[in-house]
Amino acid sequence: MARKLVLALLLTALTAGTSEAQANWKIELFNDAEMSTCTVSYSAPGVIQIHVFHTGDLSSTASSFALYPPACMAGSTWLGDVVNPDFLGFGNSQLDEGLAVAYRVCTPTPIHVGYVNFHVSDVDVSCCQFAVSDPLHDMVGIDGVTCDPMTMWAAQGGKVVVNPLPECPCEISLAVETKTWGQIKALYR
Repeated sequence: MARKLVLALLLTALTAGTSEAQANWKIELFNDAEMSTCTVSYSAPGVIQIHVFHTGDLSSTASSFALYPPACMAGSTWLGDVVNPDFLGFGNSQLDEGLAVAYRVCTPTPIHVGYVNFHVSDVDVSCCQFAVSDPLHDMVGIDGVTCDPMTMWAAQGGKVVVNPLPECPCEISLAVETKTWGQIKALYR
């Protein structure tokens, strides 16, 4: 029932009026809740957390995505999704429909959606790119929903690099906002 509710929310957004500007969103992955690094390192079997953030230039009311383990992490087991307690999560990141998260209110980005726990057993993994996936179901994608009017826009998927080496770094993209020289000078008056 709950999954149908979020799917209905996303479909309603898809059929709603068009927004003035298309959202520039990403569903990004980080090692922690502070968005400090896009690398995950481990040297012994255990549990790793991959934090999920909805970033971009517009506020949002919902998102959907999947987080299927890549082939280079053959020894990993999904343990569960932990959605931010302020939000409603439906499905899970491993299902064909993926995980849909309703933020309950219009929420400014960046949004800490939650995190996904995996148990890893293979310690010989390096330079493994773990990326946000498009859910396998054809009605759902890597998406976000604008606030008013509710319109669904595709989002880009981010990644983390597991056990990076110098030849496979992960770099966090910086948000860039267009400003005139006059607007920059006005910040320091």
